[in-house]
Amino acid sequence: MKMYALSKTVFALACFFSSTFLLPGFAFGAQKPLPQQRPAAHPKILVQEPDYNFGTAVQGTTVEHAFAVKNTGNAVLHIRHVKVG
Repeated sequence: MKMYALSKTVFALACFFSSTFLLPGFAFGAQKPLPQQRPAAHPKILVQEPDYNFGTAVQGTTVEHAFAVKNTGNAVLHIRHVKVG
């Protein structure tokens, strides 16, 4: 009977030490926290007045309007193509 009691004690100690010292990430369902991820860098264009009406213009005359464009993103904004319509 003493052999049974000793093996039961050894088993209990083995479970305690393995869950406390060897496998701390798995004890009580604990998980490692995920590393903080930075959001991806993207440009974002902001145009306060995207449309402008020139009204009536005589054919052959030049009409102009300046559009204020702002990059509110966190990366470089490249404007490669502009369409008039």
